[in-house]
Amino acid sequence: MFKRPTSLKMVFGAGIAAALFASLLPVAQAQIPDTRIFLPTTPITPTGNLLFDPVTNLLFGTTQGDGASSFGNVYSVNPHVGTSSLSTVYTFSGGTSDGGIPGGGVISDVSGNLFGTTTTGGANTFGDVFELAKTNTGYAYHDLYDFAANEVAAGELSLYGGHLYGVANTGGAGGAGAPGTVFEVLDPYASTASPSNGVTLYDFSPTSATGPGGGIGGGVAVTSNPGGGVTLFGTLQTGLNGSGNGGIFSLTVTNPDSPVGTVSINDVYDFTGQGSGDGTGPTGTPVLAYGNLYGSTYSGGVNGTGSIYQISNATGLTPTEQTLYSFSASGAYDGSAPANSLILGDALTLMGTTSQGGNGYGTAWSYFIPGGQFSTLLGFNGTTDGGASYSGLTEIQPGIFAGVNTSGGNGNGVLFIITPEPGSYATMLIGALSLGGFAARRRRRQAK
Repeated sequence: MFKRPTSLKMVFGAGIAAALFASLLPVAQAQIPDTRIFLPTTPITPTGNLLFDPVTNLLFGTTQGDGASSFGNVYSVNPHVGTSSLSTVYTFSGGTSDGGIPGGGVISDVSGNLFGTTTTGGANTFGDVFELAKTNTGYAYHDLYDFAANEVAAGELSLYGGHLYGVANTGGAGGAGAPGTVFEVLDPYASTASPSNGVTLYDFSPTSATGPGGGIGGGVAVTSNPGGGVTLFGTLQTGLNGSGNGGIFSLTVTNPDSPVGTVSINDVYDFTGQGSGDGTGPTGTPVLAYGNLYGSTYSGGVNGTGSIYQISNATGLTPTEQTLYSFSASGAYDGSAPANSLILGDALTLMGTTSQGGNGYGTAWSYFIPGGQFSTLLGFNGTTDGGASYSGLTEIQPGIFAGVNTSGGNGNGVLFIITPEPGSYATMLIGALSLGGFAARRRRRQAK
């Protein structure tokens, strides 16, 4: 089916408002109402990617400064219902029992349980990995594992084979500011935290690498190995060979149930930077499909404003990198500085956002791989559309996508939705300018 904010102090403000109206949806799909949606509390800094649960029709998101204690929360909204469905799922206290300031969005299992990370609090004050276990009356918070070595978790977790995998973009054996780690949580359903429930699969402190995800977001893509075990793929802001342009690594874990001593690292690719047309600074979690990896770089490419890349045969012995698209020098049409994970659609179409360019506030875009066709879906305007997108897109039904911007709206950020129309795309959001009034705007932008 078809980040991360640069500062924890960015004000997300007096409320997320998203006007959602659907246009020309398939007959079999439920219509999204034209209505205003506000979070029930004052959100500050939305973070990470949204999660859509097709069973409940709920979108889940996180903020880094919302709630009574200003340590963030997890919220949900049903875009088919509107304002009445808005709910605060959990408010973090930043204490020893639950942590605070989420490191990214949440993921879920088939039963609707939610999993995520925090970057402060917990038993060791460095944050934790948590489960929000679904109950008959809501959700119950379970602290699964407390970080203990100055780690700062980044991006979303991956749930694979009964284990959770994730990254810390700083910390590890080298202490605060060290290059970061890749970790595994053995039991995602533990009722209480235990040091033995978390395992550091790899610590980048002894190397020249500066950490998975580079602080912009990210995580690891996970796949099984033919001979048993799993392989994880992630991004580095400095490659394993010391390249300052970043790189892609893989970790092979022979025995995920007891991983200590069964982990080996491989340097998949090191980017070479703008002069070669290659990218610099890969962002987000790479997309793994058909043995290839797909992603974007924050800068580099032909014009130094970022690129979309493909690494063919990533799971084989001879990976090969290809720059699929370089963002334009001005970024006026297509945007610049993509800073998040991509999604890959059924028709081999990559979709993502940029944090800059367009009208000056970033864009949402698509790239059709077989035809090499790039299309700008929306240029954010910084007000009703919001702007500065450090999160990727999430599909909420075929051809309809949701995301969050960290600025705009009431000055606090906007939850937006994009839906296709014949020959064009239309935005649906779009944000209220004040709690007392609603300003909706509909824009069509021809796909070029």
